[in-house]
Amino acid sequence: MAIIENIISVCIITYNQEHYIQRTIESVLAQKIDAGIEIIISDDGSTDRTAQICTNFQTNYPALIRFIRSSINRGVLSNWYQAIKAASAPYIAILEGDDYWIDPEKLSKQLAILKKDQVGFVYTDFYYSDEQHHTLIQGMKHYKPSNNLFEETLFDQAITSSTIMFRREIFDFALFQRFIENHFLTPDLPLFLQFSLTSTGTFLSDVTTVYTWKAGSVRRPILQHDELQFRESIYRIRLFFIQKARENQKSSLLKNEYIHKSDQLLIAWKHNDFDYACRVAKTFPFVLTWRKDRKFALVTLFSRAKFIFHFLQPYITRKRTLQ
Repeated sequence: MAIIENIISVCIITYNQEHYIQRTIESVLAQKIDAGIEIIISDDGSTDRTAQICTNFQTNYPALIRFIRSSINRGVLSNWYQAIKAASAPYIAILEGDDYWIDPEKLSKQLAILKKDQVGFVYTDFYYSDEQHHTLIQGMKHYKPSNNLFEETLFDQAITSSTIMFRREIFDFALFQRFIENHFLTPDLPLFLQFSLTSTGTFLSDVTTVYTWKAGSVRRPILQHDELQFRESIYRIRLFFIQKARENQKSSLLKNEYIHKSDQLLIAWKHNDFDYACRVAKTFPFVLTWRKDRKFALVTLFSRAKFIFHFLQPYITRKRTLQ
């Protein structure tokens, strides 16, 4: 019997996702592709039924699925690293444990592009699944890739992890270890910045994936402290790569600083924290802010008057969103 060589490793990253993981795995099993694939499920020490569900799938598909389980929760970046390091195929696709694929030809389409165009990675359009409002929103309906994907990703990340397929050779294991050592809170932004800085990518406009956007996740914290921590991590990731790229450093550093302080101010408004908003607002020179963004300059002004702050807080929170 001939042994089929694996061409694609699908890395499913999961932690405490018992309500989602079955749908996620089944969406991979539904892929129509002639090439050999392996499915690696990396669990970061789940305390719910996630591991049991994954074990059942491994039992039913022993030649296809490899289940790796950590005994303790080591963090999302370490979980990504573990999964990708275990991958044996030359092409890798990422799928987070609460997302799922809706295009059964996703892998075959991306593989064809990677082989034909000799690019480093391919990413696609997707739907946001807003669980609170039970709606699907197309994520990249009006998206057009810029000529500088690194600059685009740095300040306006469009790529979603569960849509991407990349060549294993462009993954820098040593650099990813530095992401872990720096305690970055999200793996996708630094990874995509590394890819766009050292390789080339192609956008496939087909909608292939549903990305679950839920409160309480890493990217959508509920508590003010957690939200500030996450935005601080994004700020440090940008800073790391601005220094690494060494192009347009001065303007990029200034932009990163401005966005970070803007995020802090908007978080204060969102959580109705006048004292913190007032402290942050005082770091914005009003005239310079007015020249850059008049509406936001007014927000910094309103942040210094307690009565106006509380009176306008519901309106400002609805109208202004984090970048």
